Amino acid sequence: MLVINISRVQQQYCALHSGFGAPYIHYVVKANPMPRIISRLGELETHFDAASHDKTELVLGAGAKSTDVALGNTFKLISDSVFVQIVGVVLFSADPIKEI
Repeated sequence: MLVINISRVQQQYCALHSGFGAPYIHYVVKANPMPRIISRLGELETHFDAASHDKTELVLGAGAKSTDVALGNTFKLISDSVFVQIVGVVLFSADPIKEI
C-alpha cells in the first residue's frame, strides 16, 4: 500500500517553486495521476504536463485551466492532438514539423 501525505506534496511543491522562483512548474501527471494530488496542485495554480487525452481530461476535470496544461508527449496519437486543441491547450511538444 502506498500512502501519500497531500500536505507534504503541497509543502514540497511550494519549496520547489520558491527555490527556483520560476513562474511555471509543470507537474508531470503520469508520475502520479492521483486525483487528490492533481486537485491540490491545481489549487496552487500549478501547470501540468499531460501526456495523453485521459490525463488532460483528468487535470481539466480537477479544475485546471486549459492554458495551464501542456501536452508533453512527443509520441502522441493524432486524436490526442486534436482533442487538446479543441479544449484550448496551446502548449505542446512536437518532433516533426508536420505535427505543427
